Amino acid sequence: MNRRLILALTLLAASPAFATKVVHQNVVDMSRLAGTVFVGTCVDAVQEAAPLGTASVPCTRYEFDVLDPVKGVQGSRVTLRQLGTTSGPGHVVGMPVYRPGETYLLFLLPESAVGLTSPVGLHQGAFLVVVDQETPRFLNPQDNLGLFQGVDLSSTSLTPEEQRLVAVKRGGLAYATFLGLVRKLVAE
Repeated sequence: MNRRLILALTLLAASPAFATKVVHQNVVDMSRLAGTVFVGTCVDAVQEAAPLGTASVPCTRYEFDVLDPVKGVQGSRVTLRQLGTTSGPGHVVGMPVYRPGETYLLFLLPESAVGLTSPVGLHQGAFLVVVDQETPRFLNPQDNLGLFQGVDLSSTSLTPEEQRLVAVKRGGLAYATFLGLVRKLVAE
């Protein structure tokens, strides 16, 4: 393992909450870069330490009951380990925190060599399922701002509902329509 990476992660583990700078990702980027995409309900969140050479870094292990597998999911439960803690020292600013009992749509990067993952674009690729006027919708911490920015879907056959969805600049996205669009993008 690269000595600089080990040093950086060790310093990261010893420091209080730290900030990150994240490149903007749209839904096409997320669908392409994600190794795993699913809708699931968080059932557990446990603070752990991930081994990294002779050191370790703080991480959180989350377990999800899978409600809707989209890409790369085997079975009815997904366990993921994410760098950082849910709060306090070791928390990664911009890294989503999942709460047991809440349902999410996650676009996860492939696992690293030490078994850690995170959503594509950190908080950009983590959508909470919210119920708005009895209609379930997906909403990321950025209010879905820029989700369709720079997206070319001219080669994708869109339903009228999906065409209207792509025109949305921000706010909750209809569950079935957005999930249908994601399935199309993942299949491309």
